[in-house]
Amino acid sequence: NTRTVMALLVFLVIVTSTLIAAGLYTLLTIFHLVPRDTVFSLWLPLIIAVTCNAIGGIGASIYYSHVTKPIRDMVDAMNKIADGNYDVHLSAGANLKELSELTDTLNRMAEQLSGTETMQMDFLNTISHEFKTPVSSILGYARLLQRENLSAAERKEYAGVIMEESRHLSEMTTNILLLTKYENTELVQNASCYSLDEQVRQCVQQLAPVWLKKNIDMEGDFVPVNYVGNEELMTHIWKNLIQNAIQHTPEGGQIRCATRELKDEVEVIVQDNGEGMSPETQERIFERFYQADSSRGSGGNGLGLSIVKRLVDLNQGTIQVESALGAGSTFTVRLPKKRNKPRKEVRDEN
Repeated sequence: NTRTVMALLVFLVIVTSTLIAAGLYTLLTIFHLVPRDTVFSLWLPLIIAVTCNAIGGIGASIYYSHVTKPIRDMVDAMNKIADGNYDVHLSAGANLKELSELTDTLNRMAEQLSGTETMQMDFLNTISHEFKTPVSSILGYARLLQRENLSAAERKEYAGVIMEESRHLSEMTTNILLLTKYENTELVQNASCYSLDEQVRQCVQQLAPVWLKKNIDMEGDFVPVNYVGNEELMTHIWKNLIQNAIQHTPEGGQIRCATRELKDEVEVIVQDNGEGMSPETQERIFERFYQADSSRGSGGNGLGLSIVKRLVDLNQGTIQVESALGAGSTFTVRLPKKRNKPRKEVRDEN
């Protein structure tokens, strides 16, 4: 422990000081600077040894305390972090480069753990709130269905609300699982070369019942583009973007989907002439559970664009939004043709 190491250090200093004192005395007698066989000559080595030992012992204690203080502070900080207290910050006062780097690393770790804990708490609180609303609605309408004097129309209406809220709850659960899965993934696995323009076209066709129901004019400008990636993973991006455009486009509106091939990137554009977004909304659209319309009348759950952002980041791409209230929105996704290897490789379990 610390006391043992310090005691050994002081002991070594005392031994070294004694040897130095004996050496000095020997030199003094050899050069006849101190006469032999006198009282002074007998006390001199003892005086030298005591003086050297005192100075050396005090100096060693001060030096050891100075050197080990940053280490003791780090141990105390790590014990606090282990107990769940992330409000830790060490001053970068260590003289050694290694200790200074270790202090910076410990401070960053505490900050990241604190941020992660806050994010997890916010996430759990939001999930609790988002789940509570549809569950309460389902329970309320289920109680209404137990009444015996309900008309056929009322029963149909209440059952429809329960089915819609159940669907909303199911979609939310699926999206939460997807988001959790991809947030714990750093490397895209099962990548293959495929036709990106054909994939986006198929996503548009699969959502045809939804946009045809709203009488939306769907336009496509699909330039042939080949891309190397995980097809299933990429499908989530295009479906969520197109669903988002359909959701915010009014009856008889227009949506345009396009693919382009750039020099080092591929580009996918999803554009609508719907309600558009304010600058404040644009800053938050990729946050989990964020909805500009808190009434949920549009049927979303605020997770689709969060999934899109995470998957685009996973593929080392970028997503840009251009929008204005009443003028529609344009989402532009750019993906590099060649991805850099991430530091942490995590396999896709599927």
